[in-house]
Amino acid sequence: MSVRGMDKKGESKSGRLSPSEEERRFIDLLVESFVECMRFGDSILRFLELKYGLKKNDILRRPESFILGLKDLMGGGAAVIERLMIENLYRKIGLECEWGEKTFREYIVEAFEEYIRREENKRNLRELNR
Repeated sequence: MSVRGMDKKGESKSGRLSPSEEERRFIDLLVESFVECMRFGDSILRFLELKYGLKKNDILRRPESFILGLKDLMGGGAAVIERLMIENLYRKIGLECEWGEKTFREYIVEAFEEYIRREENKRNLRELNR
C-alpha cells in the first residue's frame, strides 16, 4: 500500500522528492503526536535519525522502518507508544480511531488520505467563497 501520491520508496509519483505543503503539515502532526506521548520524544527521534538514518518525514514515507527502530529501542513498550501516537494523530485530525487489525502503516495512510481530503475540501470552500 502506498501513500497517495507517493510510491513505497517515498518518492512522489510525479518524480519529486520534496513533500507538498500538505504533506509537511501532516508530518508535523505525526511528529507532534509522537512527541506528545513520550517524555523524551525529540531525543528518541534524533536517536532514530542517528542510528537508522530515519528522518521525521520517514514516519510517513517509511512507517515500517520507524516502528522497527522504535521496537529496537523500546522493546515491547513500542506497541504502547505506537497506539498512543495513532490516537493523538487521529484526534488532531478530527478522526475517530477504530481499532482493528490494521498495521501502523495502514493507520498512517488512512489518516494522511483523510487529512489531504479535508485540506482539499477547505481549499475548495475558500475558492467558492471568493
